[in-house]
Amino acid sequence: MSGSWIDDGFKAWLTRVFLLMLFVSAGTAIAFGLGIIGGRGQETIINADGVIVVDEANILAPGETEVATGEGEELDYEVVESGTPGTSGDTGIEEGQIAPNFATTTLEGERVQLADFRGRIVILNFWATWCGPCRAEMPAMHDIQDIYRDEVVVIALNNQEAYSPALRFIEELGVNFEAIGLDPSGNVVDEYRVFTMPTSYFIGRDGVIFDVHLGQVTFDEMIENIEAVLDS
Repeated sequence: MSGSWIDDGFKAWLTRVFLLMLFVSAGTAIAFGLGIIGGRGQETIINADGVIVVDEANILAPGETEVATGEGEELDYEVVESGTPGTSGDTGIEEGQIAPNFATTTLEGERVQLADFRGRIVILNFWATWCGPCRAEMPAMHDIQDIYRDEVVVIALNNQEAYSPALRFIEELGVNFEAIGLDPSGNVVDEYRVFTMPTSYFIGRDGVIFDVHLGQVTFDEMIENIEAVLDS
């Protein structure tokens, strides 16, 4: 009788220990998983020419234009650097605000910044390879740039992906824009507080945002936005 009680008590104790171990293990796994989800990984890629491609974005302090690199490194496809501090606050960048400047090296290796296109209408488009609406809207955006070649610039900024998949996506679609850049560390996405893919900012000749479009933007919507500015 007492032996049975001891056995039952020991089994109950083992059960509690086992459940406690499961709880701790699950908590550790969840914390680890959240760390992976919440953190932004950095990766170093060697391109076909054997050149180190460092996927690391940096916030530019006022007046800075370049990022210091390690000795012997060559940034063939240098990624986005967020520029002039914006006024996004908790509500994001809105119509009527100056678009924060940023710099990036395009997929073709050309270094550009948003301020380079002052005097022309800019469509700043945030996209990703996994985004169906991004894929759907890009051909129309390509046509818009062809139609308004002298008045409109499309800057297509990839959201937190590496060079190779971004290039493959663009080549598959057969589109070409004034600038196609990378933001693998999410600095510009954070600066503009972009939460939806795709998101397009329509920026006037004076650098002021005159429309923010969340989700897929149609050909007709782009025409309407552009013509409204050209007619003003």
